[in-house]
Amino acid sequence: SRPPAWLATMVARLVEVAPHMTLKQDCEVLAAFASLTYMPEQSSMAAYVACMQPKLATASPSELAIALKALARLHFLPTRDWLNDWVTTACRQVRGFQAE
Repeated sequence: SRPPAWLATMVARLVEVAPHMTLKQDCEVLAAFASLTYMPEQSSMAAYVACMQPKLATASPSELAIALKALARLHFLPTRDWLNDWVTTACRQVRGFQAE
């Protein structure tokens, strides 16, 4: 079944405002998509996740976990640079986390 039209409208607006959102808000949006099992169109999702990337450097362990879990549930693979930034922050923020 097709998702309601309002979801696509909301995603388009989110991509516009995402640079002004906090990472916590970004993570909550991703978690909401995951709980709805709603995957936005690939281009919209890529644009939204790209807006999150500059914010990853200040992410808390909780935000890192929420983002990764939601992306995994949505079967969305961010860019290699995004993932590298995620890992860099996780190594700094999460006690005992090490990248090999």
